[in-house]
Amino acid sequence: VLQVKGKAPSAPTGFEVSGCGCVPTIAVLPTELDFGTVGKNVTKQLALTLSNDGDCNLVVPKHGLVVAASGASSADGFAVVEDATFGATNGSADGIIPAGWEQVVGVVFTNAGGSLGSAEAVLTIHSNSQDHPILTVPLKATAE
Repeated sequence: VLQVKGKAPSAPTGFEVSGCGCVPTIAVLPTELDFGTVGKNVTKQLALTLSNDGDCNLVVPKHGLVVAASGASSADGFAVVEDATFGATNGSADGIIPAGWEQVVGVVFTNAGGSLGSAEAVLTIHSNSQDHPILTVPLKATAE
């Protein structure tokens, strides 16, 4: 109940306000990307699905998809695939996912022929989701 005080004798003293507002909710599948073994000078692409299970637009800011090193590994070789229809993948605009919709984001690992062995990184996803404003997706591959 919202109370309103006024000096006029006929002014209302209170009224009820209700509602739940609009809440976007992010979900990511799969929860990690394992590229397996990737040969020299080969690029492998996997898909990550971002979904909005909320009731209003989910916004991933234009620089809201960030690949960074994990532990002692370098993030070299991992990248988000640019998609002109979803600005967050190329930093040109915010990416919008309407309520009840999904957006597939491509992630690649390129073995440029450098060091052999395991590579690990983390994809961090920033959004306006109230439950999970920051999500991380582990990325791993083995360079052959």
